[in-house]
Amino acid sequence: MTPSTPSAASHPHALRATLLVAAILGSSPAVRAAAQDDADALPAPNAEITRGELEHHVRVLASDAMDGRGAATEGSARAARYLVHALESMGLGGGAGDGSFLQPIPALVVEHTAAPELIFTTKTGEREHGVYGRDFTVRFRGEGRSTEELPIVRVVMEADVPDHAQPDKALLFRGTPRDRNIWLGGRGQGKGEAWGIDLRIGNEKPGKELDPPAPARVFGPPPADECELVLVRGRMRESLLWKGYTDVQLVVHEERRGVLEHNVVAILPGTDPERSKEIVVLHAPYDHIGPPDPGVVGPRGDRVRNGASFAAGTAALLEIAQQLVAHPPARTTMFLFTSAMANARYGAEHFLEHPTVPLDSIVTVLSIDRIGFPDEETENRSDDLWLLGLGRSNVGTELRSAGISVGKAPYPDARMDNRGLAIFAREKGVLWHALFCTPPDVKIGLWRDEAERIDYDHVLGVTRTAAQAVELVTNAEWTPEWRDETRVPGR
Repeated sequence: MTPSTPSAASHPHALRATLLVAAILGSSPAVRAAAQDDADALPAPNAEITRGELEHHVRVLASDAMDGRGAATEGSARAARYLVHALESMGLGGGAGDGSFLQPIPALVVEHTAAPELIFTTKTGEREHGVYGRDFTVRFRGEGRSTEELPIVRVVMEADVPDHAQPDKALLFRGTPRDRNIWLGGRGQGKGEAWGIDLRIGNEKPGKELDPPAPARVFGPPPADECELVLVRGRMRESLLWKGYTDVQLVVHEERRGVLEHNVVAILPGTDPERSKEIVVLHAPYDHIGPPDPGVVGPRGDRVRNGASFAAGTAALLEIAQQLVAHPPARTTMFLFTSAMANARYGAEHFLEHPTVPLDSIVTVLSIDRIGFPDEETENRSDDLWLLGLGRSNVGTELRSAGISVGKAPYPDARMDNRGLAIFAREKGVLWHALFCTPPDVKIGLWRDEAERIDYDHVLGVTRTAAQAVELVTNAEWTPEWRDETRVPGR
């Protein structure tokens, strides 16, 4: 097997070209397929929000068949098919800009055809090959790349730090994390990512030999050209510590292919001649983090991280959409189900970067976050919701004046990911609020976030609360707007 070596194919400009080719050549046939999986059949429609429909949607989306709904995987494509089928069945129109329901998101899939190799050169010129997992592990910071044989530069004292990072050499830093931040940061070298390889000292004991890493999926602009972080352990650790090695080389075996992931977008025209020109976007992420690395399993041999609490937010939005179709509001309503949310929120950011409607026509975005588990610490009623950005716009005040049970999250670090989205949206001139109720420290666990553990009575209650909020905002005579134009949205 021939290893990949540094070449134009691994350069950021080449990645940008690959993404463009993917966008030109077509979208995922798995999503475009007309056939609907029998196992993904829809529940009997009901214009009202029902527990049975909510549970059905969650159990389908969080089933093992979806394989964790990782972005740019068949599980995500199957979830997108289910959403399109549901929205079409309601009679909604596509909102992706071309009349379809699918907004393409270019992505790059990096398949590891074999485990990475780490090769050290000893003082006597011999080459020692490390075993992935047993002797070292790799954290891919950028695209993942092979290197030439690089001399090792050892930093033990601050005086050892060169004035500039050296991409043609490997860095071995022997200080504490605090030293690293001060010594390297003081010379504009960050944490060592601009070197050829960033070597770190790991455990004294050898690890377990691992299979090749799981496929990596790269979304958005090419990542910074940063080196890989290599953690060395066991016997190689000792030789590295005591200057037994002079040079090191990292070899990555991989294949790359461009693919398209999709946001799912539907639209419902408003009924009022004037207010229908204004759009309320209702948002929920539908993907999750996908399967783990090969060979990694959870308790009782489980290998699927189902993400049912995230699926509950998607289910809630489907039910709200069905209710709005039965009772069309004054303002035009867009239903936006985003993917690539586990990849730094990229699906939502992609929509804001490439909107399918003019951004200045969007009066607000209401995003429904995880709602599968109630907050038991603050003794909130099961139908209470928290509103991200409460007090920063008139939305929260109007909702509370109408008697809708929304409030401020009682946790200082609640939903930091949505907070980041609100800031990004504000930079685009869009008012973004999130409705959520799962506290940040709830002990769900990736392996236990399954449909069987969801509190469906809780989901029903908060979905009805969210529907009340949506009904008010989509029909109100007042227009959602920021209160303080000089401040950035937060909690």
